[in-house]
Amino acid sequence: MSRYDGTIGSFRNLFAEISKGTIERENERVLPRKQFRQLLDEGFGAMRVPEELGGLGYSGREFMATLIELAEADSHIAHAFRGHFAFLEERLSSSSDSVRERWAERVVTDKHMIGSAWSERHGGPNRLGRTSVVETPGGELLLNGTKHFSTGTIFSDWIDVSARFGDRERSVAVGRYTDGVEILDDWDGFGQALTGTGTTIFTNVAISPENIGPFTDVTDTPWFQGAMFQLTLLAVLVGIARRAHTSQIHHVQTSTTPPFGSSLLLVRAQDPLLVSEVGDISGQVFAAEAAALIAAESLDAAFAERLSDPQHSTRALETNVATYRAQIAIVPAVTRITDQIFESVGGSATSRTHGLDRYWRNARIIASHNSIRHRAHNIGDYYVSGGLHN
Repeated sequence: MSRYDGTIGSFRNLFAEISKGTIERENERVLPRKQFRQLLDEGFGAMRVPEELGGLGYSGREFMATLIELAEADSHIAHAFRGHFAFLEERLSSSSDSVRERWAERVVTDKHMIGSAWSERHGGPNRLGRTSVVETPGGELLLNGTKHFSTGTIFSDWIDVSARFGDRERSVAVGRYTDGVEILDDWDGFGQALTGTGTTIFTNVAISPENIGPFTDVTDTPWFQGAMFQLTLLAVLVGIARRAHTSQIHHVQTSTTPPFGSSLLLVRAQDPLLVSEVGDISGQVFAAEAAALIAAESLDAAFAERLSDPQHSTRALETNVATYRAQIAIVPAVTRITDQIFESVGGSATSRTHGLDRYWRNARIIASHNSIRHRAHNIGDYYVSGGLHN
């Protein structure tokens, strides 16, 4: 029995429990702290940690399938793990054994989670800005700056911070509870409200040299870590689409009144147009999930290549191409699905008690992270000119 077969059952039991309170948490803005701790204690954060380092060693496809199931239960929680898995993918494929072992222990043994704090409101073209690490005359390293849209930090034990150190940008791992760290739950977007995507302020935060590492950003082509950031968002979108489709089926099955304007006077479950609508969305969800799983399969070869030969990036390029192609297919499909379900469920289903609006709101926020027009151009340029630009 594989690690996946031996652990997915316990994860699914947790997902089922998490799913029960999704609407109430969103309507009342209750952060899912308990649910995060349950998942971390169960080993969810160690899915991509190799088995030889004590982790679950999930393949890219297994990882994606599991994250989709969590997103179907609660898209906020799956989204908030985005920085965690992207950070680990980079650190665990490091050529340094001590770096790999250190972060594996923190995740596997200590059950820690990593949040992400890169973006600044007034940063440059790559969203980097003024946050910096300086060395005092006494040799102490201090971090100062303010980050916005720092997804997952409010639930985390560590924060991955982009900061200027010397003459270059670095990735700085900061302990969540270190003196001088302040996290605000001030995200005011109309969707994904429970992802902890707020402001993080660093004031004279002491940094250990061992927690300063290389930083790769959108100017690095291909961007290996970036593929994991994007694949995580695709998993969240597919999970939303699956849950929206399930809700659509439920409302069509349980409705006792004919749809307004229909000449057939049949209940929804017997109306051929509405039943066809359910089938149409089923096909769209299936295609979106297939695209996400296929794209994630490329993670394993890219990880192995970076670990064994960091100077080459052939497999990382393939992962970026697969991820961008999947984005072009999945993003418009899911925003369409989450709008289209209302054609079949009827006006009564728009009650806030059902929470069907959350599917579109949450999907639209995630879709806004990337311009699909630019992704289409990236891929077109790759095939026409042979280059891939992030």
